[in-house]
Amino acid sequence: PGPTSTNPDWVTLQQSALYAPPLPTLAGCPPPGVVLTMVELEAAAGAQMDCLQAAWKPTLADLGYSTQDIPVFFFAGDRVETPCGEVSAPALYCSAQGGAIYFGETTLNGAAWHDFGVKDMAGHEYGHHLQSEAGMFMAEYSVGGDNESARRLELQATCFGYAMIAHDPSFTMTRSVYDSFEPYLRAVVEDGIHGSKDSVATWGLRGLYSSSLGNCNTWTALPGDVD
Repeated sequence: PGPTSTNPDWVTLQQSALYAPPLPTLAGCPPPGVVLTMVELEAAAGAQMDCLQAAWKPTLADLGYSTQDIPVFFFAGDRVETPCGEVSAPALYCSAQGGAIYFGETTLNGAAWHDFGVKDMAGHEYGHHLQSEAGMFMAEYSVGGDNESARRLELQATCFGYAMIAHDPSFTMTRSVYDSFEPYLRAVVEDGIHGSKDSVATWGLRGLYSSSLGNCNTWTALPGDVD
């Protein structure tokens, strides 16, 4: 439906209060850089998550969402047991028990070849936490629960993540930095859930131009834009 739907679940997804506030400017984030080991990953991702959580607290408080920091865990291999069950992924967000983010060893596959690999992953997973706080996970399950609605959720988190990168002053957005993002976004493995290479690139780059999360509203986009 269009963005004027009165269905409560579609209102949650299409008209979320999360879309209105200006994006916070991050402070104290680590500079971008490749990471090659789990020790380096824990340091870089932990610092980036601290930066994200601190920056979002005032906005979360204004929206009436929880301002409690969520834990961050690291695991070897590509599988981890969580309160959401056993999951195989480079990194993931579990919404159970208030939320938690997990970074696995295979996160290094991207973080070892692109300076922004850690920031990309941290922003994406924290984007899922914002969705969870806004009630979007349950609403998505109610209105769809299929691959298309899952893609809308994932592509929105990608857009959220790159919107956070755009408000991260730990680096200077030069032309060469900007030009490096699209090839990285297009390196996604197309699994039917996280979006096609075109869609991931579109929504990631869209995030870089966003002054609020309203620019990342995948829930009013045509199906062809979230393939």
